[in-house]
Amino acid sequence: MKDLKKLDRYRYDKKQPEFIKDNSRRSLIGIFEIPLNKKETVSVIADNGISFPEWEHLSVSTSKRFLTNEEIHFIKDIFFNDDEIVIQIYSKNNIVKSKKNYCIHLWKLKTEDIPLPPMYML
Repeated sequence: MKDLKKLDRYRYDKKQPEFIKDNSRRSLIGIFEIPLNKKETVSVIADNGISFPEWEHLSVSTSKRFLTNEEIHFIKDIFFNDDEIVIQIYSKNNIVKSKKNYCIHLWKLKTEDIPLPPMYML
């Protein structure tokens, strides 16, 4: 994940809890509003290992709809480097879902590379 301080232009400070406002944590966690177009923004909670030490995590949501695949890639490219493998996990139906209706989660394992299927299948 990129240094989140470098994304401060998108940071939504009005929603930042006090523990996130601590300047020493600004590179690791934050709440961001990313413009998609002139009418829509995407809310992103980014966590570079504060909550889940082995994982980098984005919680990405809009208020009215799911993002398109192109929009998900756009957000991923803002927060992650080109050489990082980022996944979206579809869980079993009995696992608790996100409390926001139009929310997806992107994850990157920090401790090792995630195994991939054959490259010609991607």
